[in-house]
Amino acid sequence: MGSLSLPDVYERISQIFDPPVTRPLLTRALEKLDESLDRNNGKVLVFLEAPTGYGKSTLSLVLYAAIKLGRFDLGQRVIHVLPLRSIGTDLRQKSIERISRLRSAVGGEFAKLEESDVGLQQMHSPGSPMLCKRFVVTTLDTFVTSFYKMPASEYHKLFSKGTAHYEVPRACIYTSVVVFDEFHLYLSSRALEEGTSKSLTAAVACIRSLLEAGVPVLIMTATMPKVVKDAVLRKLQIAGLEGSVVEVVPSGDDFQPVKRNIRVEAVDGDPVSLLQQLGNRRRVLLVFNTVGMAVETYMRLKELGYSPVLLHSRIVERERQRRLERMLEKNGGGVFVTTQVVEAGVDVSFDVLITEAAPPDSLLQRAGRVARYGGEGKVFVLPLTEGGRSVYGEELPNRAFEYVSKNRRLDAGILKIVDEVCGGRNLIDHAYFNLLSDTDNYLSCSHKFAMKIWKAYCGFVRDGEQIPVIPRKYLNGNPDLQDNVFTVDEELFVRLLERKGEIEFLKESLELDEMKRDQLGRLRREDCIGSEFLRKGIVAVILDDYDEEVGYVG
Repeated sequence: MGSLSLPDVYERISQIFDPPVTRPLLTRALEKLDESLDRNNGKVLVFLEAPTGYGKSTLSLVLYAAIKLGRFDLGQRVIHVLPLRSIGTDLRQKSIERISRLRSAVGGEFAKLEESDVGLQQMHSPGSPMLCKRFVVTTLDTFVTSFYKMPASEYHKLFSKGTAHYEVPRACIYTSVVVFDEFHLYLSSRALEEGTSKSLTAAVACIRSLLEAGVPVLIMTATMPKVVKDAVLRKLQIAGLEGSVVEVVPSGDDFQPVKRNIRVEAVDGDPVSLLQQLGNRRRVLLVFNTVGMAVETYMRLKELGYSPVLLHSRIVERERQRRLERMLEKNGGGVFVTTQVVEAGVDVSFDVLITEAAPPDSLLQRAGRVARYGGEGKVFVLPLTEGGRSVYGEELPNRAFEYVSKNRRLDAGILKIVDEVCGGRNLIDHAYFNLLSDTDNYLSCSHKFAMKIWKAYCGFVRDGEQIPVIPRKYLNGNPDLQDNVFTVDEELFVRLLERKGEIEFLKESLELDEMKRDQLGRLRREDCIGSEFLRKGIVAVILDDYDEEVGYVG
């Protein structure tokens, strides 16, 4: 181990915070990581549970700084893996700003840190295509595909030419310290109810391989149901890696690092009427489970004279970022209507939350946006809508609503619902797990073997690939495929094609192509839609009915 301990680095970095204090759980996690690195030759998994708003993502900055200051026992870089694209941009920008402040305010050895070391690698954001920068922020999708010999940045090359530089990102991953953030979001609540989870299986397969190779791993979460943690630990125990696991969990004052007084109430009513009854509250957040419900509520509020801000996943990236920046203005008021995109990783605080019922972990995350920096706040939970059932199923959201109705609070106790509903289930798909492990372990399992698995399962992580969409109005000249796109899932794309009869596409060559409704049956029988897009070099669906104000409703 280098001369500078990880808690020492954290202590120095905390000087730029307001107030300049360290958090006990984070210090404890860094101490455990240091101790285990010495004892286990890099085979260490730190399992950190800390409340929402605790500042867990600071750990990646600490690890990056430590590496730059000579702690190469950690690796050559830190890779911070997130479940959602919407979180990545905020973390990248926050990390760059903190590095700049460290260089100027702390100076000395910290002058070695560089803003250009931070790279955001995700769909349409090629900040570190091969994951080689010293501080990489990426998504689980990109990380897993890159680890299993299908670099996300070379998808089209893989499917059109049958080759890619797949060992480059793998080398970068194997010489890193890897942080899996917001781990509870790596599997859907529908998967919890229905059985195995493809995304959780892929994440756990990665973690086991990394630990076996001596790559330090951190798992961070605020709301981890026991059934999910058990699924992870069971696979590590089978591999003889249980001695590598160190758990850091909150106790006492750790559960509430800032003084918050939150009133929680279950209300069977109309969200707009409820908002009107609240009077002139400074900052109000309304969260719905579907884009349609969010847009409908937004339009109703506008008709009543409000000036709400609408944010969801089907707004082009450039406009989404503009609206997110407005939400992040800590001194600004207003009414914000959103979907799950603000559920995790967005450092923002509101006075009041009005939310549709959702699974227990989702409700806890949403409530974490209220009085985030201390003070008083209110949370109102509304019943599950018909649209919400299609996203989450019924049992978990309805049980969560009943819990709030009975207890009038949102705390860690609500997670027991997940264990009651899903206890005894094995969330890992063992056949899929073994295929992924073989892909990593054997040289004979090349990218061609990986592509066969990808096609058979229609992607490594999601249940169907995300399909980029570009509104036709942005096609003039050389289309900007970073700022002027959004994504839809395969199910929504199918509905769009069935409704319109035919759809145009933009190809990598900037030529146009089209698909007709009668081709859909063949695609569903023979292949997943995502692989067909990649084979043809299609980079985006062209959409005519996009609205600048409300995005695409579908």
